[in-house]
Amino acid sequence: MGFLRDSISTFVAQALQAVVQVVVATVLARVLRAEGRGEYGLLVLIPSTAVVAAGLGFGTAALRQVAKDRRVAAAVATNALWVALSAGALTSAILWSVRAPLAKFIGAPEGSIALELAVLSIPLLVIDQYVAMFLTGIGAIRASNALKLFQSVLGLALLPLFFLWNGANVASAMWAWVLSFLIQDLVAVWVVLRRTGPIASVDRRLMRDAFAFGLRTFPSSLALFLLFRADLFLVRANCSLRDVGVYSLATSLALLFQLFGRSIERAFAPRIMAKSEADAARVTPRVTRTFVLLMAPLALVAVALAQIFVPILFGPEFDSAATLLALFLPGLLVGNVGILCNSDILSRGHPGTGSIAAIGTLIVNVALNLVWIPRYGTMGAACSSLVCYAMFGVWMAMAYRRLTGVPLVELFFPTRADVSALLGLVRLKTR
Repeated sequence: MGFLRDSISTFVAQALQAVVQVVVATVLARVLRAEGRGEYGLLVLIPSTAVVAAGLGFGTAALRQVAKDRRVAAAVATNALWVALSAGALTSAILWSVRAPLAKFIGAPEGSIALELAVLSIPLLVIDQYVAMFLTGIGAIRASNALKLFQSVLGLALLPLFFLWNGANVASAMWAWVLSFLIQDLVAVWVVLRRTGPIASVDRRLMRDAFAFGLRTFPSSLALFLLFRADLFLVRANCSLRDVGVYSLATSLALLFQLFGRSIERAFAPRIMAKSEADAARVTPRVTRTFVLLMAPLALVAVALAQIFVPILFGPEFDSAATLLALFLPGLLVGNVGILCNSDILSRGHPGTGSIAAIGTLIVNVALNLVWIPRYGTMGAACSSLVCYAMFGVWMAMAYRRLTGVPLVELFFPTRADVSALLGLVRLKTR
């Protein structure tokens, strides 16, 4: 029941967060228009990518450490905060030195502070990532959910204030985005300290162990992130900023679908890491099938609603975003099964498996984008994403089958028993 409770609470929190982010996306699209939305999307993507590169897999390793032994929580939290601040500051300094060519690539107006804000936000984003993983590792799923929802609501509340203060421009949107993470991080650190006690000294042994494990997961984390996001950079290299804005909106809507997938993954990861391999091999297929059972109908509904509401909410210049979204979602559905399999594989001590799959799929994605984007524009990028997201999911499922002997059909196709079990749990929760 604990897994069900955490999954449902996360699902509800992610649903609320999705609603808030749709409102934010609507405001940005209406105020900034397609070109401004494209610039904003690239500005947010730069620090988000840098955070994954700066993290060196430490967040995943910290999650694993506290999931396996809660007694080291205080030391792991201290190590994570120290790494977040130092790695984030170093990465900001590196990007600060190349901000002029970055601004030229993005197409940002000369003298705009928006890029500087994006670069300086990196330590805040690393702290956000590490705190979320740490809280997940110690089983504080609802606290982690509440913090993410708080950041989204805060960002929405700050948007009109900065538009009034600084004008309806990209810089104002970036001010609201960065400040929302700053305030959330302060609250998040307070939440962590309340659960672990005062800050401890850096534990060098745990630090070495975390980096030893994290560096093996790092290629997977970076490649996975780039698999889901790098196409925006490639679209910018071949298309106008207006096209980038439409594509950025479609990817944002697709990532809202990802939020729902995370509702199961966040509750699943710490539990599967604490189980024996035999128990995990029984639990993981049930979880992946339940995910498909829940998310496949949701994907169909999302595609249908997008055809109606995207032009109404965001304006006619974003019409094609609905078609792009319809191409993303089937691939994301299959890809998320692969991510769930990877959580189990990580718990078995095989971080390299996910790295190989993610890097291989990323190479295919870049190759397809280089061929298809010049010919077909944003539709080519979306088709590449469909192929490669699904490719990653199948690759990881096959790797899981080799490790455990679980057939692919048991990972992807729900049974009558799964439907009955889910309906029984829903009836139990509603009594």
